[in-house]
Amino acid sequence: MRQRTARHQEATRATLKKSALAQLLLQLWSWGLMSPQTLQTIMAKAQEDVDAAVKGELDRTDFDKLAALGAGGRCSHNALRDLSRTVQTPPLQDALIRFEVPLRSQFCRFVVEQREQYVALPHVSFAVLYKEYRHAWQNVFLGEPGKLEKFWEDMSSHPGLQSHPVKLLSDWKRRAIPLSIHGDGTPVAGVGKAWARMMDTYSFCSLLARGTTLDFTVWIYSVFVSLLVGESMDHVMRVICWSFKALASGLWPEADPWGRRYADHSPGSLDSRRAGTQLADGYCGIVWVVRGDLDYFANTLHLHHHAAARPCSWCPCNSVAGDPMAWSEFRRGISQWPSELWSDEEWREVHPNRHQLLQLPGVGISMVYPDHMHSKSMGTDGYTYGSVLWLLVYQILPGSIVQTPNGSLTTLNPKP
Repeated sequence: MRQRTARHQEATRATLKKSALAQLLLQLWSWGLMSPQTLQTIMAKAQEDVDAAVKGELDRTDFDKLAALGAGGRCSHNALRDLSRTVQTPPLQDALIRFEVPLRSQFCRFVVEQREQYVALPHVSFAVLYKEYRHAWQNVFLGEPGKLEKFWEDMSSHPGLQSHPVKLLSDWKRRAIPLSIHGDGTPVAGVGKAWARMMDTYSFCSLLARGTTLDFTVWIYSVFVSLLVGESMDHVMRVICWSFKALASGLWPEADPWGRRYADHSPGSLDSRRAGTQLADGYCGIVWVVRGDLDYFANTLHLHHHAAARPCSWCPCNSVAGDPMAWSEFRRGISQWPSELWSDEEWREVHPNRHQLLQLPGVGISMVYPDHMHSKSMGTDGYTYGSVLWLLVYQILPGSIVQTPNGSLTTLNPKP
């Protein structure tokens, strides 16, 4: 009886049609176009839809619309157009501004042409998140309750705050959100190969954000490094800095990045109607940190190169061995550079032709920091541990190393 039942089930299964979706997903996975985790997530959702359809509880409207994109696949080149018409435009798309930038031709590197580029304006992203996604805005920008005021209290002795224009704003400790701008290049094609292509990416985030980096990092702009010419980033930075100035004021700008007043060249437009009004009910964003690695500092921000004769942008130290101003000189009573660190005002006087990011209101050299992945040079741990050990043994522990060498070392490392 059991054998007949098994043969009947096997014969029935042989006549059933296999899942076309499962076959497609397996093909995409086998070609490396889909991870097994994504495959499992899609099949689990498909299983939910099948169960709902069997019970007569499935609304097929979205299912049928997406399946009909590009005339049901017969005109696949129209799929994006149809999808754009089907899906409601997300509010954050309003943050994109389109303008032309001189870039190298993708076909010939010796040809420079005007090409359209997109920048996600920080002040618009800030305002749209506040209006449309308030809970997400609180996590991305404001953080935990009371954290904003505590941050400014902790920064009360920071050299960059002493003459910062944010202090001119009313109730600034409760309204001014500290921001970090990050720029870096990374290989995105041919990783590890001689022909790898690098892409520079700029983003920003709040110093009060909670969550993962992916959750609170807000994209601004990306570009292939190989396409850039001398003045390319000047055009882009003009737009980005214009947006950050608007964000610092907390008001919608009255003119575009090129100085044209909205009331004059586009009266009645959305930009003209909201010009001068608040971005987010009085909240604003202040650039407090500019982050990057040493290459970014030297090649993009045009700060001192770390291998130059004067390698530091924070003080007038040099690379001359034995000189009291040498960056490697730390001996007490000999080293001079630690007492000559530049203040923001002194640094601005010495560096009048600064990068546009470093000309933002209140931004100085005290706000330029290495990013989390480049906070120290590799290979310094041994020197650090040795210095700490020497300090403990010779300066802090009672007695002398000559009198009690074994006791001192045993105290530091009790293992035999």
